[in-house]
Amino acid sequence: MQVEFPLTLTAVPARLAIRADGSLVPKDYVFKINFLGVDSTREIAKELKLHFSLALNSLYVYNRAQNGGQTGFTSFFHLPNGATKLTVEVMRWAKKREVAQIECVDLQIQAPWSTMNKLTQIGVTTNVS
Repeated sequence: MQVEFPLTLTAVPARLAIRADGSLVPKDYVFKINFLGVDSTREIAKELKLHFSLALNSLYVYNRAQNGGQTGFTSFFHLPNGATKLTVEVMRWAKKREVAQIECVDLQIQAPWSTMNKLTQIGVTTNVS
């Protein structure tokens, strides 16, 4: 599954919200992250609070635990200044067992005008192959 989000805000914290048809445990999935106009390097990953993998040739983040029927989240990362689009490729990471299927991936951002750390959801994409 690959989803794209237009970025109207940058240089702000964000996270992915994930809904699945069952329970997820940490690292069932890895989310490859690509920002249009931003190179994927180890230095950029550190700056954005993401991970970098030479094998994946990409920035990435794992899912966290999620109970069935609830929304799970990734850890927070920063949207780089000047990026106009975020592409997220969902890849199964768990190798030895069945895992719940992801039904929806949303991008939630911490807008600068938000009070009390509320998140603004700027994109919803479901069932995209």
